[in-house]
Amino acid sequence: MTKRTRLLLVMTLVCCMLAPFSSPFFGIVVFSLGGWLDRPCEIIGTEQLRSPDGKWDAIVRAEACGGAIGTLNEYVYLVPAWATTPPGPDQRVLEADPVINPRPIGLTWSGQDVLTLTLPTGLHITRREQARDGVSFLYRPEQISGAPGGQ
Repeated sequence: MTKRTRLLLVMTLVCCMLAPFSSPFFGIVVFSLGGWLDRPCEIIGTEQLRSPDGKWDAIVRAEACGGAIGTLNEYVYLVPAWATTPPGPDQRVLEADPVINPRPIGLTWSGQDVLTLTLPTGLHITRREQARDGVSFLYRPEQISGAPGGQ
């Protein structure tokens, strides 16, 4: 069950529990919001970086799902260079939810087969891979200037 589905279910249950104590207008508002919250995801940012040997593209993509109260997700994909189709879920090497202070994930190729991903503070990692198709992934925390341990 997705986060959007759970939220819609909770809103429906709240509406049903409060129905005897509220006006019909309340139910209309909740169900209208529920439809608005269940909108499809929208891509709000993309960054692409080609490997030094020109074989791979690393792509960071941010997606907003469900409107203003929905979720923000960030994904990193590894796809063959010059791919003609958009990256799919099976090409994801990192899935994350920015919990606080959402900043983009940084990408740097450290050689032809090592991709360094700089992870901002407040990022909740839900899935990550260590290697794929001969490319290794190195995960590093973001260093903030002026912070302890920063530059």
